[in-house]
Amino acid sequence: MEIESRNSRHHPNIKEFVIKDNDILLFSALFDDQSPLQWIENNQVNIEEGDFPLGDIKGDSIFEKIKNFYISQYANEDSYIDIIYQYKLSHGLHFAFRGVECKEIYIGKFKGNYQLSGENVHHEFNINTLIDLFKERLTVTGMLRT
Repeated sequence: MEIESRNSRHHPNIKEFVIKDNDILLFSALFDDQSPLQWIENNQVNIEEGDFPLGDIKGDSIFEKIKNFYISQYANEDSYIDIIYQYKLSHGLHFAFRGVECKEIYIGKFKGNYQLSGENVHHEFNINTLIDLFKERLTVTGMLRT
């Protein structure tokens, strides 16, 4: 799995954040500020330590469990909807790039390992390496961090 950021081909002041596996594009999003980096820093502990909150939901990945939640017995109960929404906020990479159209990808702990998970995307990874790479690649040179 490769993680990179590069200048956008179409917009010189905008960066593109890319996750690929053997030249297959898994995730791509444009950004021009520190919001994605701040999202990673704010959610790092949840990503590293937070298990999926409803253990009895079936699924072979984080993405599948979230999808299956919406057809489970919990889907009509506000308290459970709130729990899943909070999980999605802190584990959904697409929330790091608010306002940008990108794939729904989750990062987090799953069955004792760490997983990058989306539709047709299920990769296990070393959490420390991934978080460090994200931070390095999401840093926008020349912009002040607040």
